Amino acid sequence: MRPGILFSALFTWNASTGGRFVAPYLKNFLPESSSIGTILACQMAITSFLGGLGGRLADEWEHKHPCHGRINAMKVGIFLGFFFSILEGLGNVLLPTSSLQTNLLGSNLLFWWNLLLRSGYGVSVALTVPVLDGLAIAHLKFGGGTDTMDYGKERLYGAVWWGIANFIIGITCDQYGFDIALFLAVMVSSSACYIVLSMYEANIVSREQQPDSTTTPDETSPLHKSKDIEQILIPPEKELESDKYKEKEADKSLLSLLFLAFSNPHRAAFSLAFFLLNLGMAVVENLIFLFYASTLGSSNTM
Repeated sequence: MRPGILFSALFTWNASTGGRFVAPYLKNFLPESSSIGTILACQMAITSFLGGLGGRLADEWEHKHPCHGRINAMKVGIFLGFFFSILEGLGNVLLPTSSLQTNLLGSNLLFWWNLLLRSGYGVSVALTVPVLDGLAIAHLKFGGGTDTMDYGKERLYGAVWWGIANFIIGITCDQYGFDIALFLAVMVSSSACYIVLSMYEANIVSREQQPDSTTTPDETSPLHKSKDIEQILIPPEKELESDKYKEKEADKSLLSLLFLAFSNPHRAAFSLAFFLLNLGMAVVENLIFLFYASTLGSSNTM
């Protein structure tokens, strides 16, 4: 099974739970575009900040549970995204209309409700997309006869299915409304992700248990515990240095890594610029769809 199938399932899930229809959907409950922009910017900020931590957590799980760690991390992320999306929709429907008039720190209750759950969704993305990127690279590096140069080809499958999913969701939103369309999309895409991840996991385990006669046990599984991302970046001739490097990396705490990222003015400036760039992209990419729908009167399908 190729990583492209995983990208297809995950990008479809992303289009359903956090795609371009989030802003028009929130417009039904939050009349101010500035509130929607703030929510989406916070979501992207959390995803950007926690993305590296999600990848590190998945690598640690992979060391403890070879062939299962990264897959389990992605399953946790998918479940969190499903949970927060469903809870957000239920809250928007069930919260009384009077809550729009309820002042909470100068704003309304629905704003803080959506901000909280969209932030939770940002955590779920940090446990899925970065982890899949690392998993795909490991697969292409050690999956037998493939190369990391094919990474873009594998990810292209996800981009294609992301577009197909948005097109289908747009038609469904026009026919049945946001509530029904997004609920069905979240249910179907989350279930599909779990099925595909389970199939991929079973395929990896079977390859690990029945190695090919022409390969060594380490080469049969792209998720084998000895085949992690650090080894991809470190040449084989420096194996001894690699072992020392891993020991040092294992001793580093989260705070030390954060300090390392901001210990140098150039690193701090780059981190800040990257962070702000992601915030800007979140606002522009999402609110432009709100502009099409609200200002230009475009249909969701268009």
